[in-house]
Amino acid sequence: MNNTTADRLSWLPALALVVPLLVPVGLAGYVVAGWVSGPLPFWTAPDLTLSEAVIVRDGAESLRLIRAGRDPNRAWPVRADLSETGRDDVMTPLEAAVAIRRVEIVHLLLEQGAVLTAAERSALIDRAQRVGGLDVAEYLQQGK
Repeated sequence: MNNTTADRLSWLPALALVVPLLVPVGLAGYVVAGWVSGPLPFWTAPDLTLSEAVIVRDGAESLRLIRAGRDPNRAWPVRADLSETGRDDVMTPLEAAVAIRRVEIVHLLLEQGAVLTAAERSALIDRAQRVGGLDVAEYLQQGK
């Protein structure tokens, strides 16, 4: 048998078909390996403060942060892109829950150790009424 140049290069069309299929498989493997081993390789999720977790309506993350030792009575920073004012802010988780009008998160925070003085309760009731959170205002008026 005589190996001509054409015979030796006959595998090139097959390679041209296989290589494009291997690229997405390799990329998927890279993503899965990064997911299994830790942070995703293409993006990172910024850590949320307790008040930010409340602002984005993530009750589960709020609870996880409290159980990890975050103080529900402390005022936490809120980044501008999450703040209702559009600028960096500092607020307690209860202030954040009232701002987003979520009575279930107010309840969660109070159950998990958030404490209100009479003056703080009154201020939060006023704010809840101003932002249209009448159910939140009613809940706080009940003294729970």
